[in-house]
Amino acid sequence: MDITPFGIGFGARISGFDALTGGSADEVAALRAAFDEHHLLILTDCGVLPGERHAEIASWFGPVGANIGADGKPWTYLDNRDTVGRNELKFHSDISFMPVPFLGLSLHPTVLPDTPTETSFISTGLAWDALDQDLKDLMADRRVKHEFLDESTVSETFQHLHSWHQARMVHPRTGRPVLFVSENNVREIEGFSREESAPLLARIFSALYAAERRYDHVWQPGDFLIWDNRTLQHARPKVADPADGLRIMQRVALGTHSFSDQFEARSASD
Repeated sequence: MDITPFGIGFGARISGFDALTGGSADEVAALRAAFDEHHLLILTDCGVLPGERHAEIASWFGPVGANIGADGKPWTYLDNRDTVGRNELKFHSDISFMPVPFLGLSLHPTVLPDTPTETSFISTGLAWDALDQDLKDLMADRRVKHEFLDESTVSETFQHLHSWHQARMVHPRTGRPVLFVSENNVREIEGFSREESAPLLARIFSALYAAERRYDHVWQPGDFLIWDNRTLQHARPKVADPADGLRIMQRVALGTHSFSDQFEARSASD
């Protein structure tokens, strides 16, 4: 098994691993260490894995079951015949608008179109390092408001969801400071109005989304991606039009709290 870093401060490609039957104690330990160091792992030539195997591999990196499907299984599908699997998505960390966001995410394509399709990634750790000192001083102990702002799927049910999180979050496993702010979900900084927050966020986003610290992954058959939802943000940079072919991603979320459980708890307290 070979682990090849991307050389941009995050991300590594894993080759020579048998995704169907592999998983010795040494292999799992090496993959876990690589995950903490690189935050995004790309396993190649995995074929098409059953959901059970996908969930098993993902479980090496954290608890699975934060996103249970209607059938009660710990994997779901993103299908570009549905809005949520098709529309362009700005950079975000999944369910950051809830009190407990996912810890990690894994995607594995079961069907890909003939035309190239991408998922983009940036590092919130690198972004904190690159932030101007005056912004670091401002944001070090300040919170930001994460809101459900997805206009493509807004409904009366979800549109008022929000949670306040520390802008500078210290990763609990690595101890690394990360900039937990996203263009998809944050419009307000604690202590500032939305209007006052806007120019500050513009400067923050400039550091977060600098082209030299971005990785655009072009999906290939057999890819298996898993990433840290706190240290990285991801985006779907353009619409995955079904007219270009089907795009179906098998998805497993890592975490201790599901969206549905948190939503039900919040609804019960309202």
